[in-house]
Amino acid sequence: MVAVIDSAVRPRFGPHVTFTVDGGTVRIQDGTYRAALPARDVPLTELARLASGMAPQELVDGFRGWLGRDEAAALDVIERLFSTGLLIDPEAGRLPSVPGAYVACRLVDTFRRAFPRVLSGSPLLRDLAGTPHRGLALGLLAETYFVVRAASWTAEPVFRHPMTTAQREALEDFRASESGHGELLLSGFGAAGFDAGALRHGREATETMAYSHAYGAFAWQGVAEFAAALVLPEVPAHGGDGARPGTDVLDLLQDRHGVPGPLLDAFRAHEAEDVEADHGGLPAALLAQERNLAPARVEHLFAVLHQMLDLYRGHLDAVHRRYARWEPAAAAVRLPDNALRHN
Repeated sequence: MVAVIDSAVRPRFGPHVTFTVDGGTVRIQDGTYRAALPARDVPLTELARLASGMAPQELVDGFRGWLGRDEAAALDVIERLFSTGLLIDPEAGRLPSVPGAYVACRLVDTFRRAFPRVLSGSPLLRDLAGTPHRGLALGLLAETYFVVRAASWTAEPVFRHPMTTAQREALEDFRASESGHGELLLSGFGAAGFDAGALRHGREATETMAYSHAYGAFAWQGVAEFAAALVLPEVPAHGGDGARPGTDVLDLLQDRHGVPGPLLDAFRAHEAEDVEADHGGLPAALLAQERNLAPARVEHLFAVLHQMLDLYRGHLDAVHRRYARWEPAAAAVRLPDNALRHN
């Protein structure tokens, strides 16, 4: 794994970062992220000096002294601060070729800051937090299944591109891990009265199709573009996002909306397998192998991320549009009409 510090130019703390020293602990925060570091005898003037930037080796030496640890421990802390956006390196972003490891950190930081705004005002989340609505809850799970079902083929186009051995191994592991997840989720729907065969060939909402097929479109563009697209579904949003199955929304669906336990168990198993395979680290692992990204391509990678965020919100709104008035029958559940109107 290529470290961000290896290609850093003049790292510094972000413009909104503040510091406090409390006994032997240094607290660093910027309103979105917080970090607490055990450190000894660190004057605030030393930390403030870092706000204007310093040479990479000077940064490493400073953290070694502040932590009272070896260089490996200092580098670990520095990489974590980069990954949260507390440490930035604007000059690296202005190089003729930008290191992919740094771009990965900025993409993840952008995603985590933007994601709450994507969810804000969502009719789906509003109604799921309200009175019990079994149809809306089952609709969310069905449309999520359709997204995961598409993952069996949307990764394939990325293998047409030249890539490093490390990238190919990571992507092959990802493909193998995802290959059976659609069937895994499908196995739980019988507990809610669905016919598995009918659901397997069912049609997703139009916006869900656009969202799920976008992964294949960006896989056709390149490894870096596919990695940027994967930030949204694979990298955890801080604090649980309240929307994607596998976080606390599953407990909400079970406790408030009466979704059968076996169906939710299938979704929890899917989430557990993703965590075990470290899918959250996949975008950074892929991008770290991209040593020389042209500024125009970096700009495009951020456009990919923002497009995925817009498509994801469209997917959530489609769930509400399609299922807000749906009351599934007790047996032989059939999905409601997929037209672009309320049903």
